[in-house]
Amino acid sequence: MPAVKDNDKKHPTSLHMKVAEMITELAPTVEDKTARKIANELMDHRTDILVQVYRKRDKFVKELDKIRSKTDRFDEEGKPIGPASFTKDDIDKRKHLKDKITKCENAINKAITDGKYDDVQNLANDKDTNEDSGDTK
Repeated sequence: MPAVKDNDKKHPTSLHMKVAEMITELAPTVEDKTARKIANELMDHRTDILVQVYRKRDKFVKELDKIRSKTDRFDEEGKPIGPASFTKDDIDKRKHLKDKITKCENAINKAITDGKYDDVQNLANDKDTNEDSGDTK
């Protein structure tokens, strides 16, 4: 945009007056548009982190489903004896995955019902989350 000459400031034309008037009238519109843009960016960010945590939860559920009980005892004919069971390691893995699933679900619910996105943000960033932490991000 060309610089305004001193002469234009001292002796404005009707066009200069009209431009100045329009700029003054546009101020509230510019402010609204700016606020709307910032709000939309925040909404997009929150949507992205909710989707990330939602997908993590689904991944954990799939991993949990893959850990199945195993039959470890068989009779002489190769038929299983007794109920299938989990190894100690499998039990620990299942507990850990269930905890992760619960954290994801609680964070999603907290964000949607209370508008507090701190836990969702932490989970999206692969940080552990404390359910009683602060406000929104």
